[in-house]
Amino acid sequence: MKKRIVCALICLAAILPAAGCKNKKDKAKVYEIDFARFANVGTMPESELRLGDDLPEFDPQDEQSKYFSMDDANPPFIGTAEGNFSYYYEKGENPKITAIMAYDTCFGFENDTVSIVITDALDSQNVKYTERKPREDETLFMPKEPNVSLIECKSFKHRLIFIIKDNALCAAYIGD
Repeated sequence: MKKRIVCALICLAAILPAAGCKNKKDKAKVYEIDFARFANVGTMPESELRLGDDLPEFDPQDEQSKYFSMDDANPPFIGTAEGNFSYYYEKGENPKITAIMAYDTCFGFENDTVSIVITDALDSQNVKYTERKPREDETLFMPKEPNVSLIECKSFKHRLIFIIKDNALCAAYIGD
């Protein structure tokens, strides 16, 4: 009887580490998106447009248009909402996209992803980041909203910012 118990314990000890390895593999799959590649190019994997692209044609007089103005922003921005994204550009001739905001899935993270999952993903790729409150001049980041913080990555060509509200992802930003 003792031999059977010892054999059962040995089998159990051999199975448990294998089960633990599977979970580590599954967790690593979540972090496969290369933050550096997308941030250096100036886009998000889910976006068809990138920083510096021309804006799509639009009619600002069209009431159905999803274009909006942020005149009090510095510099003044105009933006367009295309589904999950808002694309911002400075006023002037031949405007180019200067910032992109995503409100749903961004860099593979669904809206409401807890911030620790994002920081773990950044850590797994050795991305340097800071967690902070938005400054007053960052109007795109909802500075007057309660419980808002930012996870900001500056080590790329373009700034990448995850906007966290109530400890969960609510938007992401890429721009200069």
